[in-house]
Amino acid sequence: MCTQNKKGSFLGLLVLVGMFVFPTFSLAATLHAILVSDTNDASIGTSVQVDQKKLQGLMKSISEYTGITLSPHYVSGNQLNRANVELAINSVSNVGSDDVIFFFWSGHGFNDESSSSRSKYPTMHLGNWQNTLGLESVANMLKQKKPRLLIVIGDTCNKPMGGSRGEEIARGEKDENYKELFLNYRGTILASSSITGQYSYGNTQTGGLYTSAFLNSLSKELASSGTPSWKTLMGRANTPINVGSGVVQQPQFDITDGGGTIDGGGTTGDHDDCRVVDETGRQRICGAPAPPRPEPPNPPREDNGKCVEDSYYKDKATKQECCKTEGGGKKCWDDWES
Repeated sequence: MCTQNKKGSFLGLLVLVGMFVFPTFSLAATLHAILVSDTNDASIGTSVQVDQKKLQGLMKSISEYTGITLSPHYVSGNQLNRANVELAINSVSNVGSDDVIFFFWSGHGFNDESSSSRSKYPTMHLGNWQNTLGLESVANMLKQKKPRLLIVIGDTCNKPMGGSRGEEIARGEKDENYKELFLNYRGTILASSSITGQYSYGNTQTGGLYTSAFLNSLSKELASSGTPSWKTLMGRANTPINVGSGVVQQPQFDITDGGGTIDGGGTTGDHDDCRVVDETGRQRICGAPAPPRPEPPNPPREDNGKCVEDSYYKDKATKQECCKTEGGGKKCWDDWES
């Protein structure tokens, strides 16, 4: 189960956004906002409520500053289940060629390793572990409606079954920047709050850490004196999140536009220009398997036990990579990659 500071495999945040320049738009455009939130969960409900309020405010701001008509479809509390989520998706009909669809999930999730069509993006946990729906499946369903701009975001863990989820928006946003980002772009962005095998974290004060990072990055682009860019926005939001106690949460994204695909931390494709920080804090090329750890030749402390899962950390004093062992001791390596 997900606990205090982690969200079940979100995506850990999944995002699908338009990236093609589209200079003209209809004043009759509609923003179809589908916000799905597990606000009743005992462990993360308070954090999710914070996310929900932020996102509802964002939807109103987009409508206000662009003139797009807001059509809200919100699912939360006792209404949260797969049937109601699919009902909300299916209720988005008669989508115009200039319309925007914005889907956001905040709650528990996991990476479904058992699925024959396994995705690097997470599966939503909608009330119980048998009541699920993949974020990539949601994206595919909404993509068939052919909106000009499609955004699908999930702030949730991306671990195998049984994971856990553990600054305010800047002022000075410009009307023209809202229009540039939400009226003048077409294409696809696919993103999540953590890479495969990681948790996503949040707290009761600021909500999901990636949600805050994404919204803060968005706010900076909206306040930019230059031309706002989804590439810049998502690249900034993709900065590794230092959760604390040696834990690092690494987001991921892919952008597809007229110039090709930009890989910002996914697990497939060409990763030569992208590096991520894995769960131990070591940098590596996006999607590349973690290098094997050699047995430490002279560990400072040895109890002959195995490393505890997810217990790797960097020793600040020795600059070595270490792990906690089952017997209460630790093992350290002297080949830490800076």
